[in-house]
Amino acid sequence: MSRDWNSLGKAVGEMLREYTRELQRATQLLNAGAPQVVMMCERGHVTVLHRAVPELGGFAHAVQRGGVKLVELPDWAVSTLKHMADMLEQLGSAISGIPEMADVEIEGVRLTPQLRRLLAAAALQRPELVKLLDEMEARRREHAAKLAEMLAQHVRLPPCPHVDPATKQRCGAPARPVVLHNAHLELLGLQHVASAAAAMARAAAIARQTGFDRLMRLQGVGTSSLAFLFWAAAINRRPDRVGPLLSYVGLAPVYVCPECRAGYKGAVRVCPKCGRPALPTLPTKAVAAALGGVPLRQTLWAQSRAWVMGRALFMQALAGRAPAVMAALARFGSIHYARYMDCWHRAGGDARRARELGCISHKLLFLASREPERFAEYAVYVAVANATLEVVKIYIIAAACARGYLERLRPVEPYGSHRAFWPPVLFWRLRNDPPEDYIRWFGADVEAFERERRALNERGAKLLSAYSEARKRKGAEAWEAWVEVFAAAQAEPRLART
Repeated sequence: MSRDWNSLGKAVGEMLREYTRELQRATQLLNAGAPQVVMMCERGHVTVLHRAVPELGGFAHAVQRGGVKLVELPDWAVSTLKHMADMLEQLGSAISGIPEMADVEIEGVRLTPQLRRLLAAAALQRPELVKLLDEMEARRREHAAKLAEMLAQHVRLPPCPHVDPATKQRCGAPARPVVLHNAHLELLGLQHVASAAAAMARAAAIARQTGFDRLMRLQGVGTSSLAFLFWAAAINRRPDRVGPLLSYVGLAPVYVCPECRAGYKGAVRVCPKCGRPALPTLPTKAVAAALGGVPLRQTLWAQSRAWVMGRALFMQALAGRAPAVMAALARFGSIHYARYMDCWHRAGGDARRARELGCISHKLLFLASREPERFAEYAVYVAVANATLEVVKIYIIAAACARGYLERLRPVEPYGSHRAFWPPVLFWRLRNDPPEDYIRWFGADVEAFERERRALNERGAKLLSAYSEARKRKGAEAWEAWVEVFAAAQAEPRLART
């Protein structure tokens, strides 16, 4: 069956952009209307101290400016705000007679039936929902009045921190605690969430019509990830090659010369201009600006979607729902971590010497130059981030292969930067089996593939157990747990095909 993949890809790309825009607007409105404690001075300046946003689909979040809280609220105040925020999602249980929104997920989290019912009521602007919101606001006002009274008695607020932009002087006026909430702003946010879910439902319908979804039943892939992978496969101008596609979505390494301020695509380990070692990094806008505006062909929107999908896969792996992804994260992360530590030791713990050796990424070098004593910790976090991107690459390769299979082409060759690579079919969901013809299309034996797939999932489950046990120990940080996981991954015999 002949398909115009480019047109379908552009259509799904527009739906993904609509989805992203709607989620941004929803997050802004939900943040603005969520229950929050603010300090207000006599001049009318408002400073947010704590905000409790309902976790609708895993995307709404409160931003703490500067990363440091101005006032640490008591636990009873935080729990009261959370209780007030949870009232919104509970309204879905009180609504009846409304068909649920399509079964989709938002940023890797599947929507519950009551939340889908709530979103449908918001999209249809049902009058019973407005009535329920008014009743909820009445209950919230009672909680807010009690909370504000207790905060005034037990919490001491600093002077107003606002700075006059004209005089550059701090306000310094006395402030009082105020509890704010606005259910009608949250209703507007819910309408934008419903629009985002509708866009994802349309994109998923296109993927189903082409049969693409049958070949992408991979661990951790939900509706938004499926739409992104379909878009990536559909716009690929060379279905038999995946390197240019990975570069376009911002996942192909760029090598940067810190001396000449020049960037090079591909495996350019030595700068052609000055002969110094080039450092691998990603083609981000910041890198392009640092290089004096060097054009790096990519789309930042697609790169952000790839990062979001990687984050969703990472969370699914830590939740135990994607053991094969956990095994891949541990294996790839251990390779990056071992390389970073070896370079750091050869450089004698000197960031400048490590830069000359050219064996550490630009981001890690920046962190190491600021706090060299925390190099091992930073190396773990950068290694895990790079490992997550490696898994995203495998999933994009799986998408390109799915299109190739539907067009009766040959499988896509693995991307050259992989130090270890597993065929995408090994990441199939648990209790789901890929078609045997699809396995043979990759040139794999069905029985051998099943043994390898089972071994990979078992290994991921063991590594997740090791991570959980390390985290439970007293005083164990996340990066220390990952060090133990890396060691366990290196000790296991290799399953990867290199």
